[in-house]
Amino acid sequence: MVPSDAFDMVWKSVLFYVLLVTLLRIMGKREISSLTAMDLVVFIMLSESAIISIADKEIPILIGVLPVLTLSLMEMATAFLSLKLPTFRAIVEGVPAVVIHHGRLDANELRKQRMNIHDLQAELRQHNLPSLADVEFAILETSGNLSVIPKPSARPATAKDVGKASAPTGGLPVDLIVDGLVNRDALRMIGHDDAWLRGQLGRIRPEDVLVATIDASGKIFLQPRGGKPETKEAKQS
Repeated sequence: MVPSDAFDMVWKSVLFYVLLVTLLRIMGKREISSLTAMDLVVFIMLSESAIISIADKEIPILIGVLPVLTLSLMEMATAFLSLKLPTFRAIVEGVPAVVIHHGRLDANELRKQRMNIHDLQAELRQHNLPSLADVEFAILETSGNLSVIPKPSARPATAKDVGKASAPTGGLPVDLIVDGLVNRDALRMIGHDDAWLRGQLGRIRPEDVLVATIDASGKIFLQPRGGKPETKEAKQS
């Protein structure tokens, strides 16, 4: 006959397994594919709360479930606020760090991120870029992953490049609008203002734009909420 303690642990394990899998699905695939420091802390606390509740038979099941639900709700609230408030997202998740900008290493940023040259070179080799000379931009994302944009000369040729005398000039795209919020810091950085942006949008209001970016060649990518994306040349001011 199976001891009651063993049976108690089995059904609690099944319950918390189903509960945690369900909560992770509700929190979204982003939590699985790209862990930030905040995500990692929450997941560790979730697993510890579940294990303690399973192992300690003196803890009522409702008391054991309560911290798991509380942590999950806090994580979902944080994700919602991060989506709506860029400042809150920057505080909670941090901001991407550009460690190579237009082919030039940023030593100060590397020190700030506690990343040495050997670590950087190892990451670049995983992107099939053995030489620093082939890198235009390298951005350390908030998840800890390194995004790399090669120089035009190091990029594979595409159908657009066939027949061109030279490769296009590289550049890092800038977010002008994200989820209806205008990035005025980015506008100042590229030497424009709200009036210029409204001219680019035409009849579309900024709050009706899901995302709008501009690259170094002056091409604007624009997608209204619920509309089709379009790419167009920026109008001269």
